[in-house]
Amino acid sequence: MQAGQIDYQSEYSARLKNVVIEGGTLTADCPFCHDGAGEFHVDISTGRFWCHRCYEYGNLARFISMTENVTADEAEEQLRQKYDVY
Repeated sequence: MQAGQIDYQSEYSARLKNVVIEGGTLTADCPFCHDGAGEFHVDISTGRFWCHRCYEYGNLARFISMTENVTADEAEEQLRQKYDVY
């Protein structure tokens, strides 16, 4: 992996349950649906996520901020430091 290239598959897989990867899409239990039964999807090439049940969507920084109770700026800084992206 080159500097500046975020490993979306690893980042989401480490934070989600029941991950299945098929083609360029990662599917898992939705962490935002109260019963966890939502259809959570991630486009592995772009890092964009969405849920067909609760309609949450966004990018990896938004996902981290929502699941780890940090601000969006803090989530972006974590990614910048880890992957050397600007």
